[in-house]
Amino acid sequence: MLQPEDVSSEVYWFQQLVHRRRIEKGWDERELARRVGNSTALVANLEAGRTAGSVQTLIRFTKALGIDTGDLFKEAPSN
Repeated sequence: MLQPEDVSSEVYWFQQLVHRRRIEKGWDERELARRVGNSTALVANLEAGRTAGSVQTLIRFTKALGIDTGDLFKEAPSN
């Protein structure tokens, strides 16, 4: 997994948020992928920091995980 110094703090924060929320819900990568309509590879790559995803992907993940999209801008770290 990429470390904070390897990507922007916002991207790293989002990756960690997705992973944490998925685990809290008791979902495996396959279940989250099913709920967002993407492959398990995308979920794994996003959580591992190999991709940041598009804005559309971000919105699908937040909806599936029950995260208010507006809250992302309140909670995300600023540089």
